[in-house]
Amino acid sequence: MEVMFDGGGPAGQPRTPSVSSSTALDNIAQPKSVKRPRPVKSCIECRKRKLKCDRSGPCSQCQKSRRPCKYADPQENGAGSDVSDGEPTDRPGKRPQYLPGMTDGDYLRSFAQVNGIDHSHRNSVAIEELASRLEHLERAVAEKNSPILHYRHHHSLTVRTRPANGSLKCQASGLGLRGEQEILNLFDEADGLMKAMIRTDDVLDLFLRLKNANRIMQEEHRMVLQPMTVFVDSMMSIQKRMADILPDRQVCDRLIKLYFVISEDYYRMVHIPSFQLEYSQYWLGNPSNGGFLPRLLCMLCVAARFGTESRGLGQDRSAGIHIPTACALVRNWLYDMKKLKKADLTMLQVELMLLQAQRAIIPCQQASWAQLGYVVRMAMTLELHRDPSELPSITPFQGEIRRRLWYTLLEMDLHLSLICNLPFSIREGEYTCKPPSNIDDASISPAAPHMPMPFPLDHISSNRLQAYISRTLPARLEAGTLLFHLQNVDNYTAILRAGHKLEMVISDVSAVFPRHALLLNTDDKHKEWRQRVLLDAHARRPLLSLYRPFALGRPEPPCPPHIEQEYLKSAMAILSYLDELNPRSHGYADMVAMYLFIMKKEVVESALGICWFMKRSMQHQRIQQQNYLSQNPSPNGDGPAPPHPPLAPLPPQGWGLDNSDERYPWSVATMVQIVERTIERLIAIVPDSSGDLRDVVSLCVVFSSVCPGSVEDGVKQSKVWMKRILDASIPVLNRSSAAADPYRTYGGGGNMNGHLIDGVRDDLFDWRNFLKNWELPEEKLDLEPY
Repeated sequence: MEVMFDGGGPAGQPRTPSVSSSTALDNIAQPKSVKRPRPVKSCIECRKRKLKCDRSGPCSQCQKSRRPCKYADPQENGAGSDVSDGEPTDRPGKRPQYLPGMTDGDYLRSFAQVNGIDHSHRNSVAIEELASRLEHLERAVAEKNSPILHYRHHHSLTVRTRPANGSLKCQASGLGLRGEQEILNLFDEADGLMKAMIRTDDVLDLFLRLKNANRIMQEEHRMVLQPMTVFVDSMMSIQKRMADILPDRQVCDRLIKLYFVISEDYYRMVHIPSFQLEYSQYWLGNPSNGGFLPRLLCMLCVAARFGTESRGLGQDRSAGIHIPTACALVRNWLYDMKKLKKADLTMLQVELMLLQAQRAIIPCQQASWAQLGYVVRMAMTLELHRDPSELPSITPFQGEIRRRLWYTLLEMDLHLSLICNLPFSIREGEYTCKPPSNIDDASISPAAPHMPMPFPLDHISSNRLQAYISRTLPARLEAGTLLFHLQNVDNYTAILRAGHKLEMVISDVSAVFPRHALLLNTDDKHKEWRQRVLLDAHARRPLLSLYRPFALGRPEPPCPPHIEQEYLKSAMAILSYLDELNPRSHGYADMVAMYLFIMKKEVVESALGICWFMKRSMQHQRIQQQNYLSQNPSPNGDGPAPPHPPLAPLPPQGWGLDNSDERYPWSVATMVQIVERTIERLIAIVPDSSGDLRDVVSLCVVFSSVCPGSVEDGVKQSKVWMKRILDASIPVLNRSSAAADPYRTYGGGGNMNGHLIDGVRDDLFDWRNFLKNWELPEEKLDLEPY
């Protein structure tokens, strides 16, 4: 065995001279005598004050104290070291300069020779030293290239939102996004109304029945999401099992046609003529490839959710398809494909379609957001984020299909991130893929040597919708990126700039897709209405999320009036879309259900926002009247008569509906009417929803609390709404297998189902945790059976 000495050569050969070879050998023999300093990561001020530093630039501690935030130079020898005073202070010598002609091996060898480190120790020391320097440089580059760096002005006041606890300290949840519970906490009147409700036995009993019905409906929905084991656990081939759950061809024809109408015009997944050819060949007994059936099942699932009576959750194959079973089989097919080969474009298409099908039935979208992150990485491994012009082996047809898939992925990422209040997986600048062209699917084919000339965006084609909305994506991504960094924004300049771009997009949508008359009786008119609403809503989603933390609550300094007005305008638009349809037209109920399924989160939060403006408007009118009466005495008094007759006396708890607030273009009466219509529509879809009644119940309580009138009037109105919600849930409860009756009489005396009637209530009636207290246990909320 060769013995290695300090110089690095074997025994019997001369040693390489070293500056302190004996010291190095002593250090090797006694490694505990000298401790290498750990790299300093905290800033100088936090280290001096012994505070926890988040290592950002500047850190949160320095921002709170308004002091300069600086970091120690990692190249300084021993500066800011984490080694205590009692430890040895021996430090390795200063490393040599990295000369231009020096290789990496020469650099490491010179570093080891100067510091007396042998071959077994020098690599780890050098690598750790370089890693520390690289981390510092990466942080500096990231801060320099940060999209929010130029928004910071450390000497200006910080924009702060009103959090749930009512203080002015910024504690925005979801990285600046207001969750629904935080919006509910803005309404102190609703908290008072809840306390008044539970003092009335009949209302308290109704509320407990409603909570019990909510629990039963959620359990029932969780049970119907279970796939049929006879197909999932079968030993037959996966292709055979997928074929067995297909409905008749007549049903498939109707659902596929519906899918191309409601989904494929925006989320482009397939080339329509190619798929129709595969579809025809399949029913003729000539399946084209193994990826056809998974795509077919996913399309049927999306259409069945909106085009069947059972909403895709019935097990009768004669009327449709069972979505949970189909999704489980498609997931099994993907698992098998991953074992056999690497990911390809077909697998990516199936992953996207499966994500669409699962989103239609599960209420918890966080699982879909996490799954989408995996799909994004799969697409990047297939280089979809690069433009096809950068890939010479890609044909023109393949390039167009890749662009469509990539921008479909971007749209889904943006949409799911806004729903879940979670960051995007893809940001502007991380891809070079160009938007897809406005080209008809019939004009392109896999055998075409080149692509036809694209149409202008005002020309109708099968890909017009995606071609148009993809060009608005940079503005929406900018607003979304800013949305997740609101805690670092110090003024409204960036907010207004990003919002103005979205407002321009909304204006362009109205110009390219003009509004039609209220009476829309044909399917073509419905399609045009749906396309325009879809484009407009996708532009208003990030605008509402961006303006909401400032338009609702009491930000300091006060936000510009433009933000409040544009937020109210977008909220009213979200709730007014359905008013353009004729209730007597064919398919009206299906259109309403489809819109509320897709936009339920935005609809509920917009209605709550309008309730906030109702409250603000009535408070403003009350103050104006009180000021007028105090400055203009009564004609019966000693003072002069007022130039105008005084206003009517104030009601005990409200203000007139017909009075208008000059700050807002809508009167309180108009706001009341549109929120009432929204609540009625939400109640109508209770039997078809996921069984979660919390949104509509909380909206009814808030609306009743801010409507003009006394507290007793609010209690009566809430009772009416809750009775209607409970009646709407009866069809689900009747077919439920749970052994519970929401109309049962609870225990009498001084106790009602464990809740004291005349004493302290439990957390069930805590308004600041209303949504949380209505949830099922955490293990029962996992509705992802795939």
